[in-house]
Amino acid sequence: MLRPSTLIASGCLALLSVWRAADGAYGLAALFAALALANLGLGVWTARAGHGRAGPVVPGSAGSGPPAAEAERLRRIRAGWLGITLFGWAAAVVGAFTFPPMGLVLAALALYASLRYRRSGQLVRALEEAAAPDGGSEA
Repeated sequence: MLRPSTLIASGCLALLSVWRAADGAYGLAALFAALALANLGLGVWTARAGHGRAGPVVPGSAGSGPPAAEAERLRRIRAGWLGITLFGWAAAVVGAFTFPPMGLVLAALALYASLRYRRSGQLVRALEEAAAPDGGSEA
């Protein structure tokens, strides 16, 4: 199955291709269409080959490591998503004023990054609760 990020990126590139074609910039339209097809093709190849299919981290599952180490790894990943989110929203605002279609595409990508940032925070909290010796309750 294709990952949502692959579908979002391919859709955004296809949308840019249509807008560039409507503006008469057929060279850029062809470039964006080729990039959309390449991204989609790589997504299909990745899905078929099973690459990048790590699955969700389940505390205590085989190969997941200690919950504290996993929580630290997820905190680093979360910090990366925060940077991508902030840069994406700033670029979307600039894009909205300079080239509105690009601002719309950047806003969609920034929204995806925001959702990943939120989800990584939920995973960190779940791992921290699982790592608590008494399940997080004090008696």
